[in-house]
Amino acid sequence: MGQMTGLRTVPPRTVACVLLILAALLLVPLGQPASAQETAPPKPMRRVVVVATNDLRGQLLPCAYCGDITFGGLPRRAAFLQTLRASAGETLAPMPFILIENGDLLAPGQEFPDLHAELLVSALNRMGYDLFSIGAVDLRGGPNHLRKLADMAEFPLLGANVNPQVADSQLQPLAFKTMDGVRVAFIGWIDPESIIRTASSPTLPDGAALQELVAEARTEADIVILSAHMRLSRIKALLRVVPGIDLAILSHHRQTYHGRIEGGPLVISPGWKGEKVAVIQLSWDPASKRVAAMDYALHTLDRTIADDPGMLQTISAFNAELDGARQGEKTRQAMVKDMVENARHMSPEEFFRAYGLSLDNTPPMQR
Repeated sequence: MGQMTGLRTVPPRTVACVLLILAALLLVPLGQPASAQETAPPKPMRRVVVVATNDLRGQLLPCAYCGDITFGGLPRRAAFLQTLRASAGETLAPMPFILIENGDLLAPGQEFPDLHAELLVSALNRMGYDLFSIGAVDLRGGPNHLRKLADMAEFPLLGANVNPQVADSQLQPLAFKTMDGVRVAFIGWIDPESIIRTASSPTLPDGAALQELVAEARTEADIVILSAHMRLSRIKALLRVVPGIDLAILSHHRQTYHGRIEGGPLVISPGWKGEKVAVIQLSWDPASKRVAAMDYALHTLDRTIADDPGMLQTISAFNAELDGARQGEKTRQAMVKDMVENARHMSPEEFFRAYGLSLDNTPPMQR
Protein backbone atom coordinates (compact mmCIF):
# COMPACT_ATOMS: atom_id res chain seq x y z
CA MET A 1 0.00 0.00 0.00
CA GLY A 2 1.11 3.48 -0.65
CA GLN A 3 2.05 5.85 2.05
CA MET A 4 -0.91 7.84 3.34
CA THR A 5 -0.60 11.52 4.04
CA GLY A 6 -2.44 13.68 6.49
CA LEU A 7 -5.28 15.96 5.49
CA ARG A 8 -3.99 19.32 4.20
CA THR A 9 -6.04 22.49 4.51
CA VAL A 10 -6.35 24.52 1.29
CA PRO A 11 -6.67 28.30 1.74
CA PRO A 12 -9.97 29.90 0.52
CA ARG A 13 -8.14 31.98 -2.11
CA THR A 14 -6.69 28.80 -3.63
CA VAL A 15 -10.14 27.19 -3.67
CA ALA A 16 -11.52 30.19 -5.55
CA CYS A 17 -8.74 29.96 -8.11
CA VAL A 18 -9.40 26.26 -8.65
CA LEU A 19 -13.12 26.91 -9.15
CA LEU A 20 -12.37 29.58 -11.73
CA ILE A 21 -10.09 27.20 -13.63
CA LEU A 22 -12.74 24.45 -13.57
CA ALA A 23 -15.35 26.89 -14.83
CA ALA A 24 -13.09 27.91 -17.68
CA LEU A 25 -12.48 24.29 -18.63
CA LEU A 26 -16.22 23.61 -18.73
CA LEU A 27 -16.56 26.36 -21.32
CA VAL A 28 -14.18 24.56 -23.72
CA PRO A 29 -16.24 22.69 -26.38
CA LEU A 30 -15.84 18.94 -26.62
CA GLY A 31 -13.32 17.87 -29.25
CA GLN A 32 -11.33 21.11 -28.99
CA PRO A 33 -7.81 21.28 -27.45
CA ALA A 34 -7.90 22.39 -23.82
CA SER A 35 -4.34 23.66 -23.95
CA ALA A 36 -2.37 25.81 -26.35
CA GLN A 37 0.39 23.23 -26.09
CA GLU A 38 -1.68 20.74 -28.13
CA THR A 39 -0.72 21.89 -31.65
CA ALA A 40 -0.90 20.33 -35.08
CA PRO A 41 2.05 18.13 -36.11
CA PRO A 42 4.88 20.07 -37.77
CA LYS A 43 4.90 20.24 -41.54
CA PRO A 44 7.59 18.12 -43.18
CA MET A 45 10.69 19.79 -44.54
CA ARG A 46 10.77 20.61 -48.23
CA ARG A 47 13.84 19.54 -50.18
CA VAL A 48 15.69 21.47 -52.89
CA VAL A 49 18.70 19.85 -54.58
CA VAL A 50 21.14 21.97 -56.59
CA VAL A 51 23.89 20.40 -58.70
CA ALA A 52 26.68 22.79 -59.69
CA THR A 53 29.65 22.65 -62.05
CA ASN A 54 31.95 25.49 -63.01
CA ASP A 55 35.05 26.86 -64.72
CA LEU A 56 35.05 24.29 -67.52
CA ARG A 57 37.25 26.57 -69.65
CA GLY A 58 36.69 24.52 -72.78
CA GLN A 59 38.03 21.30 -71.25
CA LEU A 60 36.19 18.63 -73.25
CA LEU A 61 38.21 15.65 -72.01
CA PRO A 62 40.31 15.15 -68.86
CA CYS A 63 43.46 17.23 -68.72
CA ALA A 64 45.69 14.15 -69.04
CA TYR A 65 43.30 11.77 -70.72
CA CYS A 66 45.86 9.05 -71.38
CA GLY A 67 47.83 9.51 -68.14
CA ASP A 68 47.57 7.81 -64.79
CA ILE A 69 45.67 10.64 -63.07
CA THR A 70 42.65 11.93 -64.94
CA PHE A 71 39.78 14.07 -63.70
CA GLY A 72 36.81 15.70 -65.35
CA GLY A 73 35.70 15.58 -68.97
CA LEU A 74 32.23 15.98 -70.44
CA PRO A 75 31.72 12.23 -71.12
CA ARG A 76 32.22 11.44 -67.43
CA ARG A 77 30.06 14.36 -66.38
CA ALA A 78 27.22 13.20 -68.62
CA ALA A 79 27.44 9.68 -67.17
CA PHE A 80 27.52 10.99 -63.59
CA LEU A 81 24.44 13.17 -64.11
CA GLN A 82 22.54 10.28 -65.68
CA THR A 83 23.33 8.11 -62.67
CA LEU A 84 22.36 10.89 -60.26
CA ARG A 85 19.01 11.40 -61.96
CA ALA A 86 18.27 7.69 -61.87
CA SER A 87 19.14 7.34 -58.18
CA ALA A 88 16.28 7.14 -55.71
CA GLY A 89 15.42 10.12 -53.55
CA GLU A 90 13.50 10.12 -50.29
CA THR A 91 10.34 8.93 -52.06
CA LEU A 92 12.21 6.21 -54.00
CA ALA A 93 11.51 8.14 -57.19
CA PRO A 94 14.32 9.40 -59.46
CA MET A 95 15.99 12.34 -57.76
CA PRO A 96 15.19 15.69 -59.40
CA PHE A 97 17.60 18.59 -59.12
CA ILE A 98 18.36 22.05 -60.49
CA LEU A 99 21.49 21.94 -62.65
CA ILE A 100 23.63 25.08 -63.05
CA GLU A 101 26.89 25.77 -64.89
CA ASN A 102 28.95 28.64 -63.54
CA GLY A 103 31.38 30.50 -65.87
CA ASP A 104 33.91 30.41 -67.41
CA LEU A 105 32.51 27.95 -69.92
CA LEU A 106 34.90 28.99 -72.71
CA ALA A 107 38.69 29.15 -72.61
CA PRO A 108 40.67 32.37 -73.17
CA GLY A 109 42.48 32.45 -76.50
CA GLN A 110 40.87 29.23 -77.70
CA GLU A 111 41.15 28.50 -81.41
CA PHE A 112 37.88 28.60 -83.36
CA PRO A 113 35.89 29.94 -80.39
CA ASP A 114 32.59 29.86 -82.27
CA LEU A 115 32.94 26.13 -82.96
CA HIS A 116 33.81 25.45 -79.31
CA ALA A 117 30.92 27.57 -78.07
CA GLU A 118 28.48 25.72 -80.31
CA LEU A 119 29.68 22.34 -79.05
CA LEU A 120 29.73 23.35 -75.37
CA VAL A 121 26.25 24.87 -75.36
CA SER A 122 24.94 21.86 -77.27
CA ALA A 123 26.51 19.59 -74.63
CA LEU A 124 24.87 21.55 -71.79
CA ASN A 125 21.53 21.27 -73.58
CA ARG A 126 22.01 17.55 -73.93
CA MET A 127 22.89 17.08 -70.25
CA GLY A 128 19.74 18.97 -69.20
CA TYR A 129 21.21 22.13 -67.69
CA ASP A 130 18.68 24.59 -66.26
CA LEU A 131 20.90 27.69 -65.95
CA PHE A 132 24.24 29.11 -67.05
CA SER A 133 25.79 31.98 -65.08
CA ILE A 134 28.41 33.44 -67.40
CA GLY A 135 31.99 34.32 -66.54
CA ALA A 136 34.38 37.02 -67.68
CA VAL A 137 35.89 34.93 -70.49
CA ASP A 138 32.42 34.27 -71.89
CA LEU A 139 32.01 38.04 -72.36
CA ARG A 140 35.11 38.54 -74.48
CA GLY A 141 33.38 37.79 -77.76
CA GLY A 142 31.09 40.79 -77.36
CA PRO A 143 27.33 41.15 -78.01
CA ASN A 144 27.30 39.09 -81.20
CA HIS A 145 28.94 36.16 -79.46
CA LEU A 146 26.53 36.37 -76.51
CA ARG A 147 23.62 36.46 -78.92
CA LYS A 148 24.80 33.22 -80.52
CA LEU A 149 25.14 31.57 -77.12
CA ALA A 150 21.67 32.71 -76.06
CA ASP A 151 20.11 31.56 -79.33
CA MET A 152 21.61 28.08 -78.99
CA ALA A 153 20.95 27.63 -75.27
CA GLU A 154 17.81 25.93 -73.99
CA PHE A 155 18.32 27.63 -70.62
CA PRO A 156 18.67 31.23 -69.36
CA LEU A 157 22.04 33.00 -69.33
CA LEU A 158 22.58 34.94 -66.09
CA GLY A 159 24.68 38.09 -65.64
CA ALA A 160 23.10 40.74 -63.43
CA ASN A 161 25.81 43.40 -63.31
CA VAL A 162 27.00 43.38 -66.92
CA ASN A 163 26.62 46.61 -68.87
CA PRO A 164 23.41 46.27 -70.95
CA GLN A 165 25.23 47.59 -74.02
CA VAL A 166 27.60 44.63 -73.83
CA ALA A 167 24.97 42.08 -72.87
CA ASP A 168 22.56 43.36 -75.56
CA SER A 169 19.57 41.98 -73.64
CA GLN A 170 20.91 38.42 -73.89
CA LEU A 171 21.50 38.09 -70.14
CA GLN A 172 18.98 37.87 -67.32
CA PRO A 173 19.82 39.32 -63.91
CA LEU A 174 18.08 36.45 -62.15
CA ALA A 175 15.93 33.41 -62.82
CA PHE A 176 13.39 31.50 -60.75
CA LYS A 177 13.02 27.74 -60.40
CA THR A 178 10.52 25.78 -58.30
CA MET A 179 11.19 22.44 -56.62
CA ASP A 180 9.04 20.63 -54.06
CA GLY A 181 6.85 23.71 -53.83
CA VAL A 182 9.81 25.95 -52.94
CA ARG A 183 10.58 28.91 -55.20
CA VAL A 184 14.32 29.46 -55.69
CA ALA A 185 15.94 32.60 -57.14
CA PHE A 186 19.34 32.36 -58.87
CA ILE A 187 21.41 35.53 -59.35
CA GLY A 188 24.43 35.67 -61.67
CA TRP A 189 27.19 38.05 -60.54
CA ILE A 190 30.65 38.80 -61.97
CA ASP A 191 33.51 40.55 -60.21
CA PRO A 192 33.53 44.15 -61.54
CA GLU A 193 37.31 43.94 -61.95
CA SER A 194 36.87 41.05 -64.37
CA ILE A 195 34.15 42.87 -66.26
CA ILE A 196 36.33 45.96 -66.71
CA ARG A 197 39.07 43.79 -68.21
CA THR A 198 36.55 42.56 -70.78
CA ALA A 199 35.64 46.07 -72.01
CA SER A 200 32.48 46.26 -69.93
CA SER A 201 31.58 47.72 -66.57
CA PRO A 202 29.04 47.19 -63.79
CA THR A 203 26.03 49.47 -63.89
CA LEU A 204 25.97 50.16 -60.12
CA PRO A 205 28.42 49.91 -57.23
CA ASP A 206 28.97 46.27 -56.36
CA GLY A 207 27.35 45.96 -52.93
CA ALA A 208 24.51 48.42 -53.55
CA ALA A 209 23.45 46.74 -56.78
CA LEU A 210 23.49 43.26 -55.29
CA GLN A 211 21.56 44.37 -52.19
CA GLU A 212 18.88 45.81 -54.43
CA LEU A 213 18.65 42.64 -56.51
CA VAL A 214 18.54 40.31 -53.49
CA ALA A 215 15.74 42.41 -51.98
CA GLU A 216 13.84 42.13 -55.25
CA ALA A 217 14.37 38.37 -55.38
CA ARG A 218 13.20 37.96 -51.78
CA THR A 219 9.78 39.35 -52.65
CA GLU A 220 9.15 36.32 -54.86
CA ALA A 221 11.51 33.58 -53.68
CA ASP A 222 11.83 31.35 -50.61
CA ILE A 223 15.54 30.69 -51.25
CA VAL A 224 18.13 32.97 -52.88
CA ILE A 225 21.27 31.46 -54.44
CA LEU A 226 24.12 33.60 -55.76
CA SER A 227 26.40 32.39 -58.56
CA ALA A 228 29.49 34.54 -58.05
CA HIS A 229 32.37 34.73 -60.53
CA MET A 230 35.11 36.30 -58.41
CA ARG A 231 38.00 35.66 -56.08
CA LEU A 232 37.31 34.09 -52.69
CA SER A 233 38.44 37.17 -50.74
CA ARG A 234 36.07 39.39 -52.70
CA ILE A 235 33.03 37.16 -52.30
CA LYS A 236 33.66 36.97 -48.55
CA ALA A 237 33.79 40.76 -48.30
CA LEU A 238 30.68 41.13 -50.45
CA LEU A 239 28.58 38.63 -48.51
CA ARG A 240 29.35 40.37 -45.21
CA VAL A 241 27.49 43.47 -46.40
CA VAL A 242 24.71 41.82 -48.44
CA PRO A 243 22.20 39.90 -46.31
CA GLY A 244 19.48 37.61 -47.58
CA ILE A 245 21.57 35.09 -49.56
CA ASP A 246 21.21 31.43 -48.56
CA LEU A 247 23.95 29.88 -50.70
CA ALA A 248 26.81 31.19 -52.86
CA ILE A 249 28.32 29.07 -55.64
CA LEU A 250 31.79 30.36 -56.45
CA SER A 251 33.59 30.20 -59.79
CA HIS A 252 36.84 31.89 -60.88
CA HIS A 253 38.46 30.17 -57.88
CA ARG A 254 40.95 27.55 -58.99
CA GLN A 255 40.68 25.38 -55.90
CA THR A 256 37.88 23.43 -54.33
CA TYR A 257 36.36 25.34 -51.43
CA HIS A 258 33.48 24.98 -49.02
CA GLY A 259 32.90 27.03 -45.90
CA ARG A 260 30.38 29.27 -44.22
CA ILE A 261 30.91 33.01 -44.03
CA GLU A 262 30.66 34.23 -40.44
CA GLY A 263 27.12 35.49 -40.07
CA GLY A 264 26.47 34.65 -43.71
CA PRO A 265 25.76 31.82 -46.14
CA LEU A 266 27.62 28.72 -47.21
CA VAL A 267 30.11 29.30 -50.05
CA ILE A 268 31.03 26.33 -52.20
CA SER A 269 33.31 25.99 -55.23
CA PRO A 270 33.50 22.68 -57.13
CA GLY A 271 36.98 23.55 -58.34
CA TRP A 272 38.63 23.97 -61.71
CA LYS A 273 37.98 22.77 -65.27
CA GLY A 274 34.94 20.72 -64.36
CA GLU A 275 36.88 18.14 -62.38
CA LYS A 276 34.25 17.93 -59.60
CA VAL A 277 30.49 18.17 -59.27
CA ALA A 278 28.84 19.75 -56.22
CA VAL A 279 25.55 18.26 -55.00
CA ILE A 280 23.86 20.52 -52.45
CA GLN A 281 20.63 19.73 -50.60
CA LEU A 282 18.75 22.55 -48.89
CA SER A 283 16.02 21.66 -46.38
CA TRP A 284 13.41 24.41 -46.28
CA ASP A 285 11.15 24.69 -43.24
CA PRO A 286 7.61 25.80 -44.23
CA ALA A 287 6.88 26.82 -40.62
CA SER A 288 9.75 29.30 -40.27
CA LYS A 289 9.97 29.89 -44.04
CA ARG A 290 13.73 29.60 -44.09
CA VAL A 291 16.51 27.13 -44.86
CA ALA A 292 16.79 24.98 -41.76
CA ALA A 293 19.64 22.72 -42.87
CA MET A 294 22.07 22.26 -45.72
CA ASP A 295 24.05 19.19 -46.77
CA TYR A 296 26.54 18.98 -49.61
CA ALA A 297 29.05 16.67 -51.24
CA LEU A 298 31.79 17.16 -53.83
CA HIS A 299 32.07 14.30 -56.31
CA THR A 300 35.32 13.85 -58.25
CA LEU A 301 34.93 12.80 -61.88
CA ASP A 302 37.72 10.23 -61.86
CA ARG A 303 38.39 7.03 -63.79
CA THR A 304 35.87 5.07 -61.74
CA ILE A 305 33.15 6.81 -63.78
CA ALA A 306 32.75 5.29 -67.24
CA ASP A 307 32.42 7.70 -70.15
CA ASP A 308 29.00 8.29 -71.64
CA PRO A 309 29.37 6.74 -75.14
CA GLY A 310 27.17 9.30 -76.87
CA MET A 311 29.04 12.29 -75.46
CA LEU A 312 32.39 10.67 -76.22
CA GLN A 313 31.32 10.09 -79.82
CA THR A 314 30.15 13.71 -80.12
CA ILE A 315 33.52 15.01 -78.94
CA SER A 316 35.39 12.66 -81.28
CA ALA A 317 33.36 14.01 -84.21
CA PHE A 318 34.05 17.55 -83.03
CA ASN A 319 37.79 16.91 -82.90
CA ALA A 320 37.61 15.66 -86.49
CA GLU A 321 35.77 18.86 -87.40
CA LEU A 322 38.50 20.87 -85.69
CA ASP A 323 41.15 19.06 -87.72
CA GLY A 324 39.29 20.05 -90.88
CA ALA A 325 39.05 23.66 -89.73
CA ARG A 326 42.76 23.71 -88.94
CA GLN A 327 43.57 22.37 -92.38
CA GLY A 328 41.31 24.97 -93.96
CA GLU A 329 43.02 27.72 -91.98
CA LYS A 330 46.42 26.39 -93.00
CA THR A 331 45.37 26.46 -96.65
CA ARG A 332 44.03 29.99 -96.30
CA GLN A 333 47.27 31.22 -94.76
CA ALA A 334 49.27 29.56 -97.54
CA MET A 335 47.11 31.35 -100.10
CA VAL A 336 47.67 34.69 -98.39
CA LYS A 337 51.40 34.06 -98.30
CA ASP A 338 51.30 33.15 -101.99
CA MET A 339 49.38 36.32 -102.81
CA VAL A 340 51.88 38.49 -100.96
CA GLU A 341 54.80 36.83 -102.72
CA ASN A 342 53.20 37.12 -106.16
CA ALA A 343 52.33 40.78 -105.58
CA ARG A 344 56.05 41.50 -105.49
CA HIS A 345 56.58 40.14 -109.01
CA MET A 346 53.35 41.06 -110.81
CA SER A 347 51.99 44.28 -112.13
CA PRO A 348 48.71 45.41 -110.55
CA GLU A 349 46.81 44.31 -113.65
CA GLU A 350 48.40 40.85 -113.61
CA PHE A 351 47.77 40.48 -109.89
CA PHE A 352 44.11 41.44 -110.17
CA ARG A 353 43.55 39.07 -113.08
CA ALA A 354 45.32 36.21 -111.32
CA TYR A 355 43.16 36.46 -108.20
CA GLY A 356 39.88 37.47 -109.77
CA LEU A 357 39.98 41.02 -108.45
CA SER A 358 38.97 44.25 -110.10
CA LEU A 359 39.72 47.89 -109.49
CA ASP A 360 36.11 48.60 -108.51
CA ASN A 361 36.59 46.73 -105.19
CA THR A 362 34.73 43.65 -106.34
CA PRO A 363 35.38 40.91 -103.77
CA PRO A 364 37.55 38.01 -104.86
CA MET A 365 35.83 35.14 -106.54
CA GLN A 366 35.36 31.85 -104.74
CA ARG A 367 38.23 29.53 -105.52
